[in-house]
Amino acid sequence: MAAAFAITSCGDPHESAQTPAEALLDRLAGLVEEGKIMYGHQDDLMYGHSWKLADDATEYVQSDVYATCGQYPAVYGLDLGGIELGNKANLDNNIFDHMRASVVAHHERGGIVTFSWHPRNPLTGGDAWDVSSDQVVASILPGGEKHEYFMGWLKNAADFLESIKTADGETVPVIWRPWHEHTGSWFW
Repeated sequence: MAAAFAITSCGDPHESAQTPAEALLDRLAGLVEEGKIMYGHQDDLMYGHSWKLADDATEYVQSDVYATCGQYPAVYGLDLGGIELGNKANLDNNIFDHMRASVVAHHERGGIVTFSWHPRNPLTGGDAWDVSSDQVVASILPGGEKHEYFMGWLKNAADFLESIKTADGETVPVIWRPWHEHTGSWFW
């Protein structure tokens, strides 16, 4: 199995006495110091140009990036949209259990994982792109009518992220990017 693209010279993420998050931050800082660039691909191990991960999959090795260049992307991105509602699959129809297992596989290859989050509109019940009300953010802040409801959504996301562990029980560090396009006019 090939090492993750652009990660091979960054050290082994398993060799440190640091927390997984501290080790990830140090790896990223080291990449900056070395002038390295990391290539990333969203949903890389979930589906590709002419394939989709089978519902009963147990291996996470198929990748369009790997098929093209013989290495996995350094950064593997996924989205948590749907976790807030307790769905089995995210908004891209990727099964959360497969996402968890594929993240562990990517981490063990030396890769880095990011999660974006496109939660539904907690005020209107619409999708992440429902901008029919300008009161959504106010409704989820402390004192807002949807604050406690939204806190449950955050707990669902946190519980999922916290559940991503290796077979040895090591927490897999991830970069969480909720509201990654929050300045766009297309999200609530």
